[in-house]
Amino acid sequence: MLVDRKGYTPDHFSVQKEWKDKFFNETLLSHSKAIAFLMEAGEILAHLQQSNTKESVKFFEDYGEAIAWLNAYSNE
Repeated sequence: MLVDRKGYTPDHFSVQKEWKDKFFNETLLSHSKAIAFLMEAGEILAHLQQSNTKESVKFFEDYGEAIAWLNAYSNE
């Protein structure tokens, strides 16, 4: 699954957490092989890249990299 959030930058990390908790809970994660988030570069993207602990979830600022990762992950 590709989640394109380019163009949307939350004002604060707490907004990101609320969004993530509401839309990407364990139920959705258990029904998805892999999720790539496409986001604007910045503090929030850097934080999510560093703090992510799920192998099947990755955060990108480049569309091509996100698609390449999804394709490679789905072929594993």
